[in-house]
Amino acid sequence: MDLIIDYPLFYNFLCLFIGFGFSAFLYFFQSNSLSKSVARILFALRWIFISFLCFLLLNPLVRSFNKELQEQIIVLVQDFSSSINENIVDKLDTLNLELNNYNTYSFSFSDNVYSGFSTFNNGNRTDINNMINDIERRFENQKVKALIVASDGIYNTGKNPLYRDNFDFPIYSIALGDTTIKKDIKVVRVKHNDVSFLGNTFPLEIYLSAEEVKGCNTELTVFNNSKALYSENIQFNTNDEYYKVKVLLEASDLGVQKYEIKTTVIDGEENTVNNNYNVYVEIVESNYNILILQSKSHPDIAFYKKLMESNQNYNVEIYDTDDFNKDINNYNLLVLCGLEKEHDLIKDIESSDIPVLIFSLGDYNLVEYLTDAVNFTGNKEIEEVFAVKNDQFSKFIFSQELISFINSSPPLFSSFVNYKFTKPVEFILQQKINNYIIDKPIIGLCEDSRKIAFINCEGFWRWGLYDYSRNESHKLSNELFMKLTQYLILQKNTDRFRVDYGKQFFEDDDIMFEAYLFNESYEPVDQENINMTIIDENDLKYDFQFSKLDGYYNLLVGKLSAGRYSFIANVEKGGFIKEGEFEIKPVQLEELDLVANHKL
Repeated sequence: MDLIIDYPLFYNFLCLFIGFGFSAFLYFFQSNSLSKSVARILFALRWIFISFLCFLLLNPLVRSFNKELQEQIIVLVQDFSSSINENIVDKLDTLNLELNNYNTYSFSFSDNVYSGFSTFNNGNRTDINNMINDIERRFENQKVKALIVASDGIYNTGKNPLYRDNFDFPIYSIALGDTTIKKDIKVVRVKHNDVSFLGNTFPLEIYLSAEEVKGCNTELTVFNNSKALYSENIQFNTNDEYYKVKVLLEASDLGVQKYEIKTTVIDGEENTVNNNYNVYVEIVESNYNILILQSKSHPDIAFYKKLMESNQNYNVEIYDTDDFNKDINNYNLLVLCGLEKEHDLIKDIESSDIPVLIFSLGDYNLVEYLTDAVNFTGNKEIEEVFAVKNDQFSKFIFSQELISFINSSPPLFSSFVNYKFTKPVEFILQQKINNYIIDKPIIGLCEDSRKIAFINCEGFWRWGLYDYSRNESHKLSNELFMKLTQYLILQKNTDRFRVDYGKQFFEDDDIMFEAYLFNESYEPVDQENINMTIIDENDLKYDFQFSKLDGYYNLLVGKLSAGRYSFIANVEKGGFIKEGEFEIKPVQLEELDLVANHKL
């Protein structure tokens, strides 16, 4: 413990001097009836007291140090991915007992980290970097003497751990697996589109890797429904080759199609699992055409175009307003930016019933011309606003991640105008200034003879950068604009019972369904029981019931093994039935490489 004062030492003597002078003035320089002994005692007490008060004005700080002796920690981690054949749990338990002078902790990992050792090597992915991050978080500010990792050094998910800036503790390896390079041909990966359109051709780019195969040959075949669609004989001239094959296939059947890529086994090849690779492509009947007409370039338009092009269901075309000479009736959505109301295209747009999305970017004349639901008055000075979701909006559902993202996103820029609404206009996003939500939309939606959405703020491209910095993707900004676009394009669905679900999953994904039920006034109801039966390829049936939530239904099925499934969903009262199918893809990462990487 010590005492800290920010002032020089002579300030302490000054405090004593002030206390002495004040006390002497009270007891020696004024006449009083006190005896000398009493006056001296009071003088001493007053001197100490006044000096102490002056000392406190110097803001002294008492600093204390507490030492706590922490036991040294050793962490043992076991890789239980399926690329490892050895079972060393007993040896790890023995090692754990021998480290009795340390505080030891045991974990196992593949793509995630779990407490304790695993007796089965059945992990579908290996993420070594994520394991190290997890251990560092668990033992932050603790004295980890060592991290002991039992692994084959093969990782197939996440970042290369060697690219880390630093490690919080030394790492020791127990090397598992076999480093012997054996004769092997493997399908490393297949690049393909998730969606294609009926009657179109789509590519498969197949990447093969071959080791110790000089002078050998294999036959590559692509199957669909047990029918061979493509075949090629491949000759290897060296021991180590990397081969790419590009195949064009025709989308001839609707639905989720399974394409099997196989290579024939060569003599002496032990690992034959990686000779097969399955991909799934959803064949849809038609796609939607989006036309972007702009009189000026803007990063928000470029960002929107990039997001829409990431969806295989959308065909996006962009033109300057003076260069467009096609028929707008061939498009399902018109996206307008800076189009003057005097332009020749306005008459064609006005006479059509095609949905419109307007990026006003400070110019509201086009919005007022195409809809009489809203009028704008005031100056066009720019102000900074934040966005918040309108709680009353329910045309489509925002995920909680998206709502949190909107609440924390960078500000947008809007013109300082007033709004007058003559017809119903729904606010999708509202403006927030100084933590106050004001009655002005950032994205507005009106429906009269057609759907018209207008965006009266700019700066959404900054949201894209912010999204990528947080998530290393445009997932959340994509969700906002993709749902807005989908709502504008799709015709009103008068079906009173709907089931939303993904068409493709991996076998380690949690399968989830959402259902919506409406009454005769097309108002959502959530009081009825909805059952679902899922049927696998062997006609085995699994029964489930949806959970009732606020305005919709939810069903979490969990994980299912790879294969094709169909389902039947029905409402107990009302006779509504929905049928569909989906595919579970196998995770094939662990079978691709079985040669241990002890160097890593």
